[in-house]
Amino acid sequence: MNNDHPTNPTPRLNGKLLFAIPKKGRLKEKALSLLDGSDVQFNRSDRSDIAFSNNTPVALVFLPASDIPAFVGRGKGALGITGSDCILEYESKEPPTATSGVEQILDLGFGRCKLQVQVPEKGEVERPEQLVGKTIATSFDGLSRKYFRELERKVGGGEQVNGSEEGGEGKLQTNILHLSGSVEAAYSLGMADAVVDLVGTYPQKLTLTHGVANVNEPRLIAFPSRIRPNHARRGPETHRHRPRVLRRSNPL
Repeated sequence: MNNDHPTNPTPRLNGKLLFAIPKKGRLKEKALSLLDGSDVQFNRSDRSDIAFSNNTPVALVFLPASDIPAFVGRGKGALGITGSDCILEYESKEPPTATSGVEQILDLGFGRCKLQVQVPEKGEVERPEQLVGKTIATSFDGLSRKYFRELERKVGGGEQVNGSEEGGEGKLQTNILHLSGSVEAAYSLGMADAVVDLVGTYPQKLTLTHGVANVNEPRLIAFPSRIRPNHARRGPETHRHRPRVLRRSNPL
């Protein structure tokens, strides 16, 4: 790998297709393996978050996986690889519009998981309804708010809770505690009554009570107008029929 890179790569981005890649973890390794299999060649310094392809008009932008939907969805990048949990969390806070949002164009077929409410194995909570009004620690605060809002309406017979939050929604009785990591520690230290996280994160101390969202394998996502001019957004079931955009025989 060549460590030479310009001090300021911004001018070199002109005319490049920006492709967002997770900057660490298993998802990064899988994404790089896919690029290697597609013969997308590039040089990257260990300290640089931008790498330029040697054989295609592509610039790779290395970002946290959770930031990639916003980067692509706001039109800053054309393509990205990230988990569907990150996509759903982004869309829970910034719903797609005619001029923003992402299109899921390829199911990458690895990393299956689910987002679940988790509580102690030997605790008193047997149903998620028992957690209404409690404190929930999570990194997925958008999806958790949506889930507990619906749960509170179910418990309350569809009645709106007094007060309001941003967007005109009723104020939650349940306290959603956002953490960027160490969610289990919040429970262990008594900061939360339960957590919302991906299945399998705490197999020994916590157990599953109910699904918050269906989270499947990572996806290749796109800012729609960068793929098709005058595009009309399609439904979520059609993305599997997209051509494989990473093929070398069909250059980006």
